[in-house]
Amino acid sequence: MSPETFEKASALLGEAGLRPSLMQAYNLAMWAQLVEQAALMTRTSYSTEIGMDRSLIRYCYDHKIEVRNVESAELQYKLLAGFSDELNLLLIEEALEDLDSFAADTDKLYNTWLKGNPVDLLLLVAAEEGGDYTETEQALLRDYYDKMLTQRNIGMRDRALEWLKAGDKVFFAVGAAHLLGMGGLAALLQAEGFTVELYEYN
Repeated sequence: MSPETFEKASALLGEAGLRPSLMQAYNLAMWAQLVEQAALMTRTSYSTEIGMDRSLIRYCYDHKIEVRNVESAELQYKLLAGFSDELNLLLIEEALEDLDSFAADTDKLYNTWLKGNPVDLLLLVAAEEGGDYTETEQALLRDYYDKMLTQRNIGMRDRALEWLKAGDKVFFAVGAAHLLGMGGLAALLQAEGFTVELYEYN
């Protein structure tokens, strides 16, 4: 990354209590994750400690309920580490440029999720994929969203089918963006012949 981007990213990580001097050996994929994490820590009041995923897992552990992985940590790491330096640099630069609006954008995302309207959620996800980008940047972002959503949805479908066909009864929890649209988990399971109903929970 450029010296200017490195300086801005290092300042943000330092503000979040991280130690940029120890991270100079990290690749751009790790920097992209850390910059986003630091923005969340310093620009919002949200905490990953009380996120829905951790809350569900904590509930299961407290009630001695078996927890299974929809995706392995290894798969997620390989996915994130597999993106090009060009894409990771774009994500870093975007996050740093949008710091002033990060809190408002995160609030909008959270409040849209909280209302539970699938159409509004789908429109918000689609809006995030838009923006003023060059053709090269658009191609990078298309690949990013294809791998982060479309391809992962197929893997999630396959895991759900594995348990359904085995007759297992599970509470299958994934991020809201994975449920929506023609390539979402709901539509993929419907295509396999299962009855799926989306609930608006507000």
